[in-house]
Amino acid sequence: DGGHPDSNGRKARLLTAFASWYEARYKHRTVFFWLDYACIDQGNPGPGVQALPLYVAAANDILCYETGDYGARAWCQVERVVAFKFMASGRVPWVVTDATAKALEIQHAGAASEEAYASPKASMRTETRLLVDPTRLDLACEDDREAVLDLLACALAATAWTGGDTREVRFGQTTVDACC
Repeated sequence: DGGHPDSNGRKARLLTAFASWYEARYKHRTVFFWLDYACIDQGNPGPGVQALPLYVAAANDILCYETGDYGARAWCQVERVVAFKFMASGRVPWVVTDATAKALEIQHAGAASEEAYASPKASMRTETRLLVDPTRLDLACEDDREAVLDLLACALAATAWTGGDTREVRFGQTTVDACC
């Protein structure tokens, strides 16, 4: 299917490599993925899209798979804003790329044990990412624009539940510290 977001399985392999690293590093945690393409009825996406803030708020962490066009895609950026506003860990999302997966696979293959794989040497670095206004970004389907605007309005009006932190968003100024 040409419309499938992972027709060659590359993203699935990357997510699996990240999950292996994460579970080796954080032994008390188990990784579960909520993937929009698989978890939202693509024939009737409205209810699933409307529930996105609830899904995000119920998660411990967010993992962003950054492709080359990630920064220009409205859905990717609105999801990052929703996570920033609704999650305790929204200020520090996990970010993976193809290069991340390759590095994790190499480290895993070369590690003498799971402990070595989870060591600080195998840690990811932190990079700053700007929150950008998704209303001006690309959509594969222009009919999605209204849903993006609705989710963005919901997120911007929300008050984060973490310690009274309102997490004000100023597009082009507000940053998150991405663990890459």
